[in-house]
Amino acid sequence: MVNNLLQLRLDAAARTTTRFVVNSTLGIGGLVDVAGRNGIAQQSGDFGQTLFVWGVSEGPYVMSPFMGPATTRDAVGSVVDMAANPLGWLVRRWQPPSSKVPARLLTSIASAQWIKTET
Repeated sequence: MVNNLLQLRLDAAARTTTRFVVNSTLGIGGLVDVAGRNGIAQQSGDFGQTLFVWGVSEGPYVMSPFMGPATTRDAVGSVVDMAANPLGWLVRRWQPPSSKVPARLLTSIASAQWIKTET
């Protein structure tokens, strides 16, 4: 929702907020996609797209071990998305200090749904 607001996509932000409220209340805390079954489509938006809307150039391609190839803009966007992901906050909070690497790996895997591949 935040990226939709930053991109001034107010309709998409409203749909995302509606999906969150419906799925959080009627969907057993978000475990069931009640909103999707009722025609409220999921909206996409990540910080890489926000940077594009703001006019940031894509830059050269970079390679990351966990995220694969991406433009510099999308790599920065993915890092911001991972840092802003509440799942990452929870994983880091529950992990002892000796297991920071597995927590970061889990956060990367959990956020992989945000990464788009094009062929």
